[in-house]
Amino acid sequence: MPSILNRCYGVNAIAWILAAWLASPAWATPAELDRRLAEAHAKRDLAELERAASRLGQAGLQRLLRASTTRALRRAAIAASPLAEKSWLLLPPLLELCADRDRDVALGAADASLRIAEDARLPELQANEDLPGVLVLQANRLATLAASRS
Repeated sequence: MPSILNRCYGVNAIAWILAAWLASPAWATPAELDRRLAEAHAKRDLAELERAASRLGQAGLQRLLRASTTRALRRAAIAASPLAEKSWLLLPPLLELCADRDRDVALGAADASLRIAEDARLPELQANEDLPGVLVLQANRLATLAASRS
């Protein structure tokens, strides 16, 4: 008959730890992360939107901005862009979306670009070599143009 210690620290414990580890958000599939981002945007939950953007990372958000299959998912990625770390790296796809035929997508992209550009005015970001000044100027121009059209 197995002892209590054997049960707690034996094969059963290892199986439970492995199951918990595999079920963690770090192991979520891209489709699952996309779904969480869209749900957070639909609920207007900024904290969850920021967490979902963080889990997706720069590559995931750029993928959604450039090739999202649904309008809701693209709008969620646009809304999450200013919340991402190093959000100024998302300016190129956002600036492309400013010319989108869908007015809500274009205005959302312009608003996100403006918010990123406003954050980019901070002195510590302006000193950063990763931040292309031309992109910030373009973002300011397009966001101003979009704001005047609405």
